[in-house]
Amino acid sequence: MNINISPDKLKSLAVAFRGISVATKQIAAIINTLIDNDTVENVPSNDPLSILEDDFLDASRDYIYSSNCVWGAGFTGKFFRDMVGNRLRCNAMSFVWAHTGGDFNDRKNWKKISKSKAEDIFERVVCAHDELQDFLRDAEKPSNIRVSKWERRDAILGSTMPPTMLGRGGYKRALMDVHDDLPKLK
Repeated sequence: MNINISPDKLKSLAVAFRGISVATKQIAAIINTLIDNDTVENVPSNDPLSILEDDFLDASRDYIYSSNCVWGAGFTGKFFRDMVGNRLRCNAMSFVWAHTGGDFNDRKNWKKISKSKAEDIFERVVCAHDELQDFLRDAEKPSNIRVSKWERRDAILGSTMPPTMLGRGGYKRALMDVHDDLPKLK
């Protein structure tokens, strides 16, 4: 395939690319100035949804395509930890805190929530788990999931979440581990 471009068109392209180059350098200079003046913090960030607002449905659909997904025993525990991430923590007395955005190490970014609010978050994770099971039950094998994984989906379809998050058989220990790993809140 042979493309014929006149010398005038090539000169026009060169001028346009030179303009793009100049604009890119100006943008880089502005960004460096903002970083040097620490004014970047005033710009609103695109943090993921707060755990208080997240419904976990989109994340659960993406989860089966990720390398974090366990296609076998232990699916529910790993699913819960990966959906919640480090955005929820509790102590031995079952006091629960939710991350509201920003740095995990900054205690101002944690909000104490009630047990019922924590159980509401857990119910949304359970709903996402159930939706994922329905999707896997009804769907044909997606092209980007290996056959060997797809054959192990019965372990996911047979998995059940515990009745409560903080009760017997729940994920209190996992939330306490998050609490222990992060700095103190007081």
